[in-house]
Amino acid sequence: MIHLPYYLRIYMKRFITFILFVIIALAIMAKRPRWIECLPTPENNTYYYDRSSATATEKNVAYEKALARVIQNRLMQLGGIANFKDASYSAMSGVSNNIEIEAKVGIKRVCEYEEQIEGGYRVFLLCRVTTQAPTEHWQPIDFDAPFRCGSHSSSDVIEVEYPSEWFQILNNDQYSAVIKHEQYEKGISQTEALESLVRLAQREIRNKLGIDEIGLFNSYCEQKTHFNSTARKSGSDGFAIVYISNANLKRYFKDIFDNYIDYATDIIDQVESMTDDGKYEYQNLIQDAKFQLNHAEVYAQKLAILENGDKSYSTKVNRLRKSIEKYAKDQSNIDIKIRIDKIHSFLNVAQKALEAKKIDQALKYYYWSNILLNELPNPDYVHFDDLHNSEPVSVWLPITIQHILDKLEVMYAGETEENIILLHFTYNGQSVESIQYKYFDLAGESSLHTAKNGTGTVEWEDKTFPNSLRVDIEYMFTNDNTDSEMSDILSKRKILEYGKNAIKEVKIKQTDLNYLSTVNLNLPMSVQITNTDRGIVSKINEGKYENGMQELEQDVINIYHTRLMNVCDAIQKKTPTRVRELFTDEGYNLFQKLIQRGRVNILDKNNITYSLLDKNVVARSIKMSFNFDSSKKQFIENIVFEFDRHRKICNVRYMAEEGIIQNIIKYKASDQQKLALMDFIENYRTSFALKDTNYLYATFSDNAVIITGRVVKQASNKDVNIRIPNEYITYTRHTKQSYLKNLNRIFNNNQFVNVDFPSLDISYAPVDFGENVYGIKLKQDWSSSTYGDSGYLYLLVDFNDYENPIIYVRTWQPKPDFENIKTQDGLFNDDCFSTY
Repeated sequence: MIHLPYYLRIYMKRFITFILFVIIALAIMAKRPRWIECLPTPENNTYYYDRSSATATEKNVAYEKALARVIQNRLMQLGGIANFKDASYSAMSGVSNNIEIEAKVGIKRVCEYEEQIEGGYRVFLLCRVTTQAPTEHWQPIDFDAPFRCGSHSSSDVIEVEYPSEWFQILNNDQYSAVIKHEQYEKGISQTEALESLVRLAQREIRNKLGIDEIGLFNSYCEQKTHFNSTARKSGSDGFAIVYISNANLKRYFKDIFDNYIDYATDIIDQVESMTDDGKYEYQNLIQDAKFQLNHAEVYAQKLAILENGDKSYSTKVNRLRKSIEKYAKDQSNIDIKIRIDKIHSFLNVAQKALEAKKIDQALKYYYWSNILLNELPNPDYVHFDDLHNSEPVSVWLPITIQHILDKLEVMYAGETEENIILLHFTYNGQSVESIQYKYFDLAGESSLHTAKNGTGTVEWEDKTFPNSLRVDIEYMFTNDNTDSEMSDILSKRKILEYGKNAIKEVKIKQTDLNYLSTVNLNLPMSVQITNTDRGIVSKINEGKYENGMQELEQDVINIYHTRLMNVCDAIQKKTPTRVRELFTDEGYNLFQKLIQRGRVNILDKNNITYSLLDKNVVARSIKMSFNFDSSKKQFIENIVFEFDRHRKICNVRYMAEEGIIQNIIKYKASDQQKLALMDFIENYRTSFALKDTNYLYATFSDNAVIITGRVVKQASNKDVNIRIPNEYITYTRHTKQSYLKNLNRIFNNNQFVNVDFPSLDISYAPVDFGENVYGIKLKQDWSSSTYGDSGYLYLLVDFNDYENPIIYVRTWQPKPDFENIKTQDGLFNDDCFSTY
């Protein structure tokens, strides 16, 4: 046996220990998931990946610390704009005692990895973080995209070798950093490529930290670049890292904070040194100071996070805010005096206008005075010296407006050779000098008209004058922008209504024309059906409905779901052209009309069903809201997207209400017939919402019977001893051309049109119409930006070609009419019509 010296034995033990340590470390590194070295690429731009790590003696504490660091990064990004008081988050300890906070700021954990180290554990954590900021109605994003938390070979991770020293920065708690990589084709300048990557990294780190401004922030950051020209045959790899230390970030936030505070302080000093007479000019300065302090508060919250809850910055903001509120209160007293002076000025103008019979000016300034009066804290203390000295303005002004409207009369005054109706306006028995009004015709509400010297006009485009006409006197002038303060108040406040007094019913002389005529209801009415209507169809053509709806395999659903999510993303980000290739020409035209219907938001995309319809795939239903700010209307609809055999969206339509769908399902018919009926109802309703006259033109028969009814109120005559009904319904018959022409005018004159069908009843039509002809009765609720009503719709529809239904009859009536329609419910039905 060989005996080694003592010192050699010691060295050998140490060498063996070192080798074992290296082997263990390499083994640990070998089994580490790839995402620890390289961040994954997100499947879409609605979220990004954030990775953190932490060590502790206990595994769960290390995990908590790692998660807390992700949450802290998110809080820094949001800048304290959300309320997190209920989530007991301890920035000082770096531990979150209530993990629910991650849902409130849009964080979802996807992978974790732990290592046992000397004295405890190291935990690595990978999270998805939404790019959206929480709002009042914000719901946390559900990150459905799959991610495998596997080892080095995971295909979900970019296989890129960054310079190893960069990870010391990326994984250092004292830095916020972003790494960017991109492959460039041959011929791209190295300098140009790296500059582009640096700009991308700068933008990403600004987004990560919630920073808007560019130039100043970039000067606090550091950056490194790397270019590998031998990595790929087809091009070169560019790398860039942009990072900022916590110390520099704190210095940047403090500099910005100080800038806002200094600016606000200067304004307060300026206002404080002014005399009372000069304060009229400085209302905007006070608002500017508030604006500066609001921004300073955001950075105070950011600094508090970086400095373990330091409240000194917020204290400084609040001290200045109290000072500015004092001057704002002084200014409000001045504002009240200015407003009372303005009311007096308006009343003077209104009084003079009324004496001159300029009724529009009188109504405008009386009404505006009334609006301003209600903006005051104590309107009953305001008097008008030139009139009604004993009563406050708040008492006599509303009565004055009502009396003016009551004393106005509108009468039919004849017509011109161009079939324009003439109206005569009088006030207190004398012709008015000027007045403004609107009227209602077949297209809904007209634009604002002005009558001069007592004479106004009505442009009744269809040349068949009604028996009576509704004329609304304008008194609000909400769209008059001559006074910016009034425009702002009228757009935000609830308006005062004098509607009943402002509505005038005018009896009009009746004229007849061939293509639009009053109908004498002799039922049943004849309906003409030609070979042109039915083409060469001699039997049912079921088309795509032949095999009914079929279920899809999950892997097929995933393909269509990915495409539909891209469409949803384009809607939310208002970038529709980005998904143009996913549509056919017709489908994209409908899609554009859909997203142009006001302000569109997606409310729910987590309950979509996918079905196969022949070679088409139908996706139901994505819930969307459509907001129309100008009319303060909102509609919520479920939308259906239909893909053709080439996986392109060929149709976009509104889904029928659940009650309608259930009625169709219960109807005794084949599955193919039910599908055809449901598609028809949805497409017919959608054609109004999307103003698609092309669909309606193709669906109506050239000889279609189209009838509309309206209620006419009969004026009572006490001198005649005859009982006359208070109201009755008159009917008008349209041709296909006149009806669609009127409809097109309605579409053009309205920001939106929305049609709902609360109820539905289906029946087979009489035998003489042939097979597969259905009578469809619908309760219809009509809403548009200028008009709304409810009534009863009846459609007689030929389904011999399921994909191309034909409408033979379309009637609408405001209510049941037992006098003229001898049916059980007083509504049009199949028995009211017959063929030649």
